[in-house]
Amino acid sequence: MRIKNIYIYIKFVFNFQLSTLNFQLTNGRRSVLRVSAIFNFHLSILNYKEQRLYIMNNEKVYLSEEGYKKLDEKLRHLINEEQPAVVKRLAEAREHGDLSENAEYHAAKDELARISGEIAEIQAELKLAVIYSAEKTGAVSIGTKVTVKDESGVEDEYEIVGTAEADIYSNKISHESPVGAALIGARAGETVTVQAPGGHYKLTVIKIN
Repeated sequence: MRIKNIYIYIKFVFNFQLSTLNFQLTNGRRSVLRVSAIFNFHLSILNYKEQRLYIMNNEKVYLSEEGYKKLDEKLRHLINEEQPAVVKRLAEAREHGDLSENAEYHAAKDELARISGEIAEIQAELKLAVIYSAEKTGAVSIGTKVTVKDESGVEDEYEIVGTAEADIYSNKISHESPVGAALIGARAGETVTVQAPGGHYKLTVIKIN
């Protein structure tokens, strides 16, 4: 998982830099065209490596039924709508002449590479998906909502989800995160120790939904 997290960070950096280059590209800077092509090449390699990483590690991707449906719908949208639209833009831009100074062509090419990488990523996730539902066992598991109290008495509610659906802004935390991993298997009234990068702290389980 550590390798995958590093990859996601690198991918984010490349996506950000590629977006910046595309913005400069609209100003017709020829030097940027060459650099953009290089970043596009590296981005394609990273997407390929991630897909290989999923397969080589045979890593399960835990998804709720709703999460699986959303991911499948997103894949269909990318394949049936976004990808054909960009292919059409690419063909139209190609007709404008000299490709070395054709900003629209290179922007569409970069966008197509991004979409292709996202399609490959989602296909890999769906292939290894394990659909889960909250188990009524009285203990914290993937899919359950849990209310906890920290050592200062502050309460928080979290929903334990698979890594692919984690969203800290919605209080959805991965079962592999420090808090999620510590809470898995805990019951109401029990206190767990969270091993975080900045040190360890305790949480008491108040309620499990």
